[in-house]
Amino acid sequence: IDFDNDGVLDYLDLDSDNDGIYDLHESGALEFINDEDLDGTIDEIQVGINGLSNSLETEIDSSTLSFTLLDSNDDGFYNYINLDSDSDGCLDVIEAGYTDPNDDGLLGDDPISTYDINGDNTGIVTSGVDGYTLPINNDFTINAPITIDTQPESEIIVCEDGSIQIIIESETIDSYSWQSSPDGIDWDIIPTDNEYYNGVDSGILTINNIPLSLNNFKYRALVDRIGYGCIFYSEESTVFINPLPDIIVPTGLEECDDDYDGIVSYFDLSQKTDEILAGQTGIVVTYHETIEDAENNANGIVDLYTNTTADNQTLHVRLEDNETGCAATTTLDLIVNPIPEIIIPPILEVCDANYDGITTIDLSSLDATILNGQTGISITYHETQEDANNATNILPIEYQNSNPNTQELIVRLEDDVTGCYSTTTQGIIVNIPGLIEVTDYELCDYTNPGDLTEVFDITTKDDEIINGQNVSLSYFTSFSDSQDNINALSTAALTNYSNTNSASETIYIRLEHNVTGCLSYGDFNITVNPLPNVSPEVTDLVQCDIGDLFDGDLANDGYSIYNLEEAAENVVIGDDPENYTLTFYKTPEDLEAETNAIEDPTAYLNETPLENIYCRVENIDTTCYTTSYFYLETIFNPIPEDAGLIVCDNSEGNGNDYDGLGLFTLSDANEYVLSIII
Repeated sequence: IDFDNDGVLDYLDLDSDNDGIYDLHESGALEFINDEDLDGTIDEIQVGINGLSNSLETEIDSSTLSFTLLDSNDDGFYNYINLDSDSDGCLDVIEAGYTDPNDDGLLGDDPISTYDINGDNTGIVTSGVDGYTLPINNDFTINAPITIDTQPESEIIVCEDGSIQIIIESETIDSYSWQSSPDGIDWDIIPTDNEYYNGVDSGILTINNIPLSLNNFKYRALVDRIGYGCIFYSEESTVFINPLPDIIVPTGLEECDDDYDGIVSYFDLSQKTDEILAGQTGIVVTYHETIEDAENNANGIVDLYTNTTADNQTLHVRLEDNETGCAATTTLDLIVNPIPEIIIPPILEVCDANYDGITTIDLSSLDATILNGQTGISITYHETQEDANNATNILPIEYQNSNPNTQELIVRLEDDVTGCYSTTTQGIIVNIPGLIEVTDYELCDYTNPGDLTEVFDITTKDDEIINGQNVSLSYFTSFSDSQDNINALSTAALTNYSNTNSASETIYIRLEHNVTGCLSYGDFNITVNPLPNVSPEVTDLVQCDIGDLFDGDLANDGYSIYNLEEAAENVVIGDDPENYTLTFYKTPEDLEAETNAIEDPTAYLNETPLENIYCRVENIDTTCYTTSYFYLETIFNPIPEDAGLIVCDNSEGNGNDYDGLGLFTLSDANEYVLSIII
């Protein structure tokens, strides 16, 4: 028999199956004999007649072996002619530690040769690179097949940063060594557990937080079993990694507080969606209160959100790929910015200037009170709440109220950094100052007429100026003093005030409202008016008693009718008499008392031929007056007799005689006429 067909019969062949293991070694005889020189023959052999080693027989030449030829798998083929002696699927040549590139169970690669360099057929493989040494162990005699009940999944799809398990199930494997390859050609052993791998020497390889860089990597396990000498790999598993959506940490979503508690009910989370997506498409963004909810896609926030932690709260945002379902999370800070603190400032009371309830107000003067020590806050003033809310129609600093007397403004306080604002109200009252309506104070120059100096009691103007108003009144001799409220005239000075500088002086008034403090200023003149200038020697009115001026009036009866006003031309000097009124009285007592004035001075019937008439001369403009008197003298009206002027008929010298006409010289009768006047 030539089992290996190498041309050397088995009983002469040192390696009957050409697996690189000497038959002597495969037979099991080395327990009884030695082959120290590893030539496949028994060292120092002693044989009997039958040619068998005496050491292997029960008795010399008995031909009964003292041991049992090994047939490890009990298949009827002894190990020395069995390429897989233990039937574990691992060829003996491999389990012995030799090479068999073509996996045919024969030592070396095709073609094999059993000839030595001399051309002799040795029966052993001479073309191999190894073999014919002591096997590395006895695995080739041990039946230890490897059976994998569950191979790794051929493809595993996972999301970036996810975790997977590649599982091998087997009851025959004693050790595992996981390997990875980016291309299925070059394989690297995963030496130890690390940040990504766990279970590198077990049947379950866990990959945690799997990075995108491992996409399309392949994994397999080199497995082994005691007694199994071959290299055995599991099937390969290819890992496909879907990328997570790109994440950023968006800027905080800021809202302004509305009631100083740090909680608002109007966070519109959707405002941040575009920023979070950063241009990505096919991604669903949801918002959650906890990381657990975000990771499990539970309890998404769908409406306007009310923060549950005052001032600052962190929400968790889930970005999920519509196609792959891969999700990543990020955070979104909710920030409730405080609004400026507000007070209700005291009502601003200002004084009107022209009594119409409208005045100009410097609104900036209110800032410090309203800010109440706050900094970084801008203040604007508005007439309506809508304008204040929208920061529109900002009022000018120099503001004129639009509603007379009272106005309510809306004040907007805005944080210069956050833009958060609050509003308050500012009441304005325009107080009307005391009204000054006063006439000039005029006196006539009755004391020492002509010096134009009189004593005034200025307090007599109090009632006229105060006129029932709740005010305090002060008098001054200069405008600046009235403004500065200094050098006010005392009561004593007011009641006995003499003009000293001129006939007319100005007195200045300061009127302060006792409730509002509003001031008003005015003035009036004190004036000493001169008395009418009358003639020291008034020409008397003299009339002839001609009679027939009224019924029963006889000539030379001592009565006549006078127009007393004709005396004005003689009484008033240096002015137009028309500027004066004259009132006439019969007695000085009536003149003093201004009673019983002559009713019709233009037609006065005298009571005696020589009568005193008393006259009051009053300036129509100033009402200043003086008195005078004059006489009415009714004189005898002589009626002379014919003076006896006689001329000749031809006295006219015109040659017309006998016409009864003559030329008289009347002055020739003067002496006669004058001689008869009383």
